[in-house]
Amino acid sequence: MLYVSDKLNVDHRAYATEGDARRAVQVGMVALDDYFKPGERVDLLKLDIQGYEVHALQGAKRIVNENQEIKLLFEFWPYGLKQAGGNWRELIEMLGGFAMNVMFVRADSLVPFEAGKVRTDVNWYVNLFASRSAGEAATAR
Repeated sequence: MLYVSDKLNVDHRAYATEGDARRAVQVGMVALDDYFKPGERVDLLKLDIQGYEVHALQGAKRIVNENQEIKLLFEFWPYGLKQAGGNWRELIEMLGGFAMNVMFVRADSLVPFEAGKVRTDVNWYVNLFASRSAGEAATAR
C-alpha cells in the first residue's frame, strides 16, 4: 500500500503513519535485487523514500555487493526510519556491513558522518552519501 499525503506531494509513504490518517492506494513493489538482473551494472542508488531506506537496502543487498563502485545518495530522516519500523543506527550499520564510508552532504562538500550529530525530531533530516574507497572495494570483493 502507498499512503498518500494530501498535504505534501513529496510525502507519500510505504507505511501507515502514526496519528495521520491517509488515503491508501494499492501499488506494486519490487525489490531492487529482483528488478536488476545478476551482473547488471548499477552505479548509483538515489533514495528518498520517507524513512523506508532500510527496507529498500535489504532488498538491494545483492546489487550493492555485486557493484563494488556503487554510490548511494539518500535522504536520512531518523524520525521517518523509526515510523517505518527501522532505526537510523540499523541503516548506518547496514552501510558499514557493505564496507561503505558514510558522509554528510553539505552545500559545498562531503563531511564524515558523526553519530553524535544525529537528531530524531520530526523536522530534522539531511542527505547522506555512501561509497567505498578504491582499496575497500577491492577488499570487499
